[in-house]
Amino acid sequence: MAKSNIEKLNALSKPCQTDWLKVAEELERNEAWQKKSAEIAANVLHFLRKNDMSKQTLADKMGVKPQFISRIVKGNTNLTLETISKLEEALGEPLICIYDHTESITVDTSYKHIENSKR
Repeated sequence: MAKSNIEKLNALSKPCQTDWLKVAEELERNEAWQKKSAEIAANVLHFLRKNDMSKQTLADKMGVKPQFISRIVKGNTNLTLETISKLEEALGEPLICIYDHTESITVDTSYKHIENSKR
C-alpha cells in the first residue's frame, strides 16, 4: 500500500534518533589521536612533494595499496606505530620524535637525587 503524503511527511519529521551526546563523547575521545594523525598526514604530503614522490611510489615502497596511502594523507586514520615506522622508512624522514629519557638523566648517588644532564 502506498504511503500518503501526510504519512511521508510524518515519517520525515520524526525526531532524530542520533544520540548527540554519545557522538560528542566519541569525538572528544578521538580528538588527541586525530590531531596527531592530521599532523602526520601533512608531513607525509610535504615529504612526498619535497621528494617528488607519488602516493603510488610510497605505497610500493611500503608494500601497501595506494588507497591506504590516500586514507593516511586524509589525516583521519588511527595509525599504528608499525605503519608510522614503515612510512618513515619509505620516506627516509622522521615523522614522530620519541624522547629518550635514558640519555638525559644522570643519578648522583652521593646526594640521592636525580639531575637532568641537559639543563
